[in-house]
Amino acid sequence: MTHTQRNDTFSLRILFATIAILILSSCTHESAYKGLQEREKQECMRRFDIEYEECIKQFDKSYEDYERERQELLKDKSENAEE
Repeated sequence: MTHTQRNDTFSLRILFATIAILILSSCTHESAYKGLQEREKQECMRRFDIEYEECIKQFDKSYEDYERERQELLKDKSENAEE
């Protein structure tokens, strides 16, 4: 499996896991984020050395940092739409 195929498969897993979490639970956004983050960290454990480290780094962001970045992107998007 090529690196691109792994990334595509990994992205699809994240997408499906996110949808499942949002549909099947009445959790807050934060607990859904943390649950998904933990699940993906467990997936990282199946990798070796450098791949493991790179994988874990993707999921070390706190919910607060994630939400702040998300709000900034939404703000930028709405400002660009107004122009």
